[in-house]
Amino acid sequence: MKQHGKTIVPRNALAVLARQRPAGAHGPSQKAKRQQARQALQKELKQFDADKDKGRNFPPFVFVCF
Repeated sequence: MKQHGKTIVPRNALAVLARQRPAGAHGPSQKAKRQQARQALQKELKQFDADKDKGRNFPPFVFVCF
């Protein structure tokens, strides 16, 4: 306990526990997730356009069934 003047002041147990606990963000925000998804899509479209210019215009998700 710390002493404040002549009175003894008990420490706040919850504050001590909160300081000892690791703090910070739990994960990426929704905005960050949207931004990453948009960047991945733009990168994939850019790669698709580059492949199309080289004559390989079949995207990897097209399947032909006979």
